[in-house]
Amino acid sequence: MVLLRIQSDLRFQEASLYTCDGSHLTFQAGAAFRTDGARYFGSAQDARDHGREAEDIKLGEHITGWAALHGQPLLVPDVSKDNRYLGDSSPDSRHNQSELALPLMIDDRGIGLLNIEDNLINAFAPDDQKVLGLLAKQLTAAFENIRLHEETYENCLL
Repeated sequence: MVLLRIQSDLRFQEASLYTCDGSHLTFQAGAAFRTDGARYFGSAQDARDHGREAEDIKLGEHITGWAALHGQPLLVPDVSKDNRYLGDSSPDSRHNQSELALPLMIDDRGIGLLNIEDNLINAFAPDDQKVLGLLAKQLTAAFENIRLHEETYENCLL
């Protein structure tokens, strides 16, 4: 639901969420506008249900992996000028042209990543970056609360 709101309310082409296991980012869910203008939401489970596996991204590779490895947000206003971009970045493509990768961090530990892309160069204004940074912090808190609830539940079963 959060990804749909980010993608639709802020009008960016794509929003996706990854979890981190310490060496890889794993796709969990994404929301996007398709080329026909329709909205799409998909999860890792949806992909598995259709016989596909979401590809893991190694920490340090591509824009998302770099941001996750370094624990720092990474704004790439024009992906055609960044060799870390994964995808077709040619000006003639209908693919995304700018990207903002926001690591989800607890202390110094990366637990995931929020990735936002748009088909316009320089799509992210400073206010967008602030709002998305705050949303990334809220997602981090939500993930940590889920983990703590699961841990408490498991301890109660012992």
